Amino acid sequence: MVNAGDGERCLGYFEAPDHSEATTHYAQGQLRVACGRRKSFEWLLTVVHEYVHFKQWMRDDPIFLHKDYTLMEEATEKELALVVQEFKLPVPKRIVRRETTKYLKKLRKAAK
Repeated sequence: MVNAGDGERCLGYFEAPDHSEATTHYAQGQLRVACGRRKSFEWLLTVVHEYVHFKQWMRDDPIFLHKDYTLMEEATEKELALVVQEFKLPVPKRIVRRETTKYLKKLRKAAK
C-alpha cells in the first residue's frame, strides 16, 4: 500500500500538479503505485489505471473531476483495457476483464 496525499492507504494514485495562481508555489504531481508482494499483472494494471488518470488530466477530460466517482472509475477502467491492448502489455484480456469487474463491483458496493 502507498499513502495518498489525504492519508488514505491505497494500491496507487495519481495526483495532478497544482499550477493554480492560488498557490504560492507550484506543487509537483505524483503517480505512485504499490508493488510489494503483488503479482506483476496486479501492479502493472494499477500503473495503467493511474496512467489513464494522468492522460485524462492532460487532455482536460471532464471525467477526471466528475462528481460521480464510480462513473469516473468505470470510464478509467474502459480506457485501461485499450491502453493494455495498445501497448501490448503482458496481461491477457480475460485477466483485465476479471480485475476490472472485481474492482468495479467492490467500488459499487462501497458506494451504497
